[in-house]
Amino acid sequence: MAAMKFVRIAPIAAAVLLAACATQSREPAQPQTAGPEAVRAEVSAITARLPQLHEVAGHWQSEDTASIYHAYFDHGRVRYIMETAGGERTQGYAVNKYYYDARGLFYFHGQGSAGSEDVVNPHPAQIDVQIAFDGTGRVTRAAKTLNGRKVALAPGEAAAIRAHAGELHRQAQADLAP
Repeated sequence: MAAMKFVRIAPIAAAVLLAACATQSREPAQPQTAGPEAVRAEVSAITARLPQLHEVAGHWQSEDTASIYHAYFDHGRVRYIMETAGGERTQGYAVNKYYYDARGLFYFHGQGSAGSEDVVNPHPAQIDVQIAFDGTGRVTRAAKTLNGRKVALAPGEAAAIRAHAGELHRQAQADLAP
């Protein structure tokens, strides 16, 4: 059961950001087919600016999953959301990072474990997912590892991440409003 919670959180989280974040920004949009270097540069630029951005903390809840997030706004537009869910030793956990440019979600990075650490399962599966999106929401690059081994994204995983990213984005916008 805990493993399923992580699997739902990571894909859903990235999905929501792209779907809901077709926002405008004062910063130039990335080219439609931004290469890995451009994505890394934009991620680094956003990360470096976090102390200057307006932070809003909140909670997200579905029927069977909950998370805490910190959304960072630049002139009222979401630029970055960090979401944490679960507990490291009890049910698996996830730390998901969503990055936005003027057109919406352009990069997702999720890390965590699936399953609980106990006598039966002393080493829960470690998962790392990275997905880059273009301005239309199409996946341009994706990488996933399970216990350090490359694996393919599950069918619909990127779409679920974009959908969840949209839910988080809407919640963060609602929490920003007074």
